[in-house]
Amino acid sequence: LVALMAFAESMAIVGVIVFIVADRLTIAGLGEEVATNVGVNYNRIILLGTVLIAVTTGVVTVVVGNLPFLGLIVPN
Repeated sequence: LVALMAFAESMAIVGVIVFIVADRLTIAGLGEEVATNVGVNYNRIILLGTVLIAVTTGVVTVVVGNLPFLGLIVPN
């Protein structure tokens, strides 16, 4: 039960951060030139997106186990 609460808290924090920076992530998805012209620090947003994905994957792997993680890696 404690692990489930920690999982919910971690995912809520990551969800809020993603919601806050969603517009910048969308602009970064258009490419480095467009993002730079609009005034978004492209490298910082790409790094933030990568960190958020890594944290989410890590939390899910710790709570659920390695099987879903392998299910994501093997097809790729």
